[in-house]
Amino acid sequence: MAWSLRKGTREDIPALLTLNKELAVSQGFEEGVVKVQEEDLLRDGFGDTKYFHLLIAEWQKEFEGDSPTVKPEVIGYGLYFTSYSGTGGRMVYIEDIYVKEEHRKKGIGNAFMKRAAEAANELKCHKLGWSCLDDNTEALTFYYHLGAKILDHFTRMRIEREGIKKLLSNPVQLSPGVKVRFGVREDVPAVYTLMKELAVANGDTLTVSEAELVQDGFTDPKYFYLVVAEKTLEGDSGSSGHEIIGFSMYFFTYSTWEGPMIYMEDLYVKEEDTENSIRTALMKKIAELAEETNCCRIAWNRRKDNRKALKFYESLEAIPLPHWKKMNLDKSAIADLLAQDKATEFSTV
Repeated sequence: MAWSLRKGTREDIPALLTLNKELAVSQGFEEGVVKVQEEDLLRDGFGDTKYFHLLIAEWQKEFEGDSPTVKPEVIGYGLYFTSYSGTGGRMVYIEDIYVKEEHRKKGIGNAFMKRAAEAANELKCHKLGWSCLDDNTEALTFYYHLGAKILDHFTRMRIEREGIKKLLSNPVQLSPGVKVRFGVREDVPAVYTLMKELAVANGDTLTVSEAELVQDGFTDPKYFYLVVAEKTLEGDSGSSGHEIIGFSMYFFTYSTWEGPMIYMEDLYVKEEDTENSIRTALMKKIAELAEETNCCRIAWNRRKDNRKALKFYESLEAIPLPHWKKMNLDKSAIADLLAQDKATEFSTV
């Protein structure tokens, strides 16, 4: 008997949905938390707008003599998509890796990770990211072995469909001369300046360049989108100009349980937004898009030490998910994984 890994096809969708429900049960949920149907997965993975890439693990039984050939059994899947970091640029994000329990510790999880790492390498991504439940010690051991880093200073947060509707129903009063709109290419220099301010405030290093932002956000394929807050400036001679005073970076991702979603990578406004009206307006603009595109939620990560942000998000009734650990492999760890000798592979997944 032997297992193999391949790209997923439309024909794998029924098996994917079955394994998806198994994963939910293994994490202590009811099957009913999986809201997507086969037609949703077909549309979102193989339609005009592709939200995810699918990998399939198969198990082939061997027969002797005149025994009939049996169709390989689908025993696991990996699902990933591109994402973006406001400090480093392009990333690949792994939404799920799941292997049936009886087929674990055979190197399949390791093979899934290597395929995702290959995709990250091909796309010139700086990191490979994912999240893991803090009580999944078996998976955590596996990821530690690969050289994964845990970003313990972040807490996952999200607003579900009902929260999105509530946000949209609340009026936001902006100061005269301030408006919120979707970003355009010409906004990149001003947004890049704000990104540098944000990086300094958070103690981060900004490694993505202004030219990369133009390429990744305003040429195809697009890795991210912008919403900006713009303020009109009146000059002494009566002339006027405009200043970008805040921005949010976002992109579309996918939940294998509920479908398309929006991930908000950054939300930053200059300090004069004491009433959070601009921040709320920026999020409301993203909420409008989420509603228009039938996304199941808006998600983001909040720095644990940012109490001001916590208070703001609580006012929007955002839901914290403290039991999820944010993890990643940097460029060096990706290279190590790709160079790994197959004979030394280790996997508990």
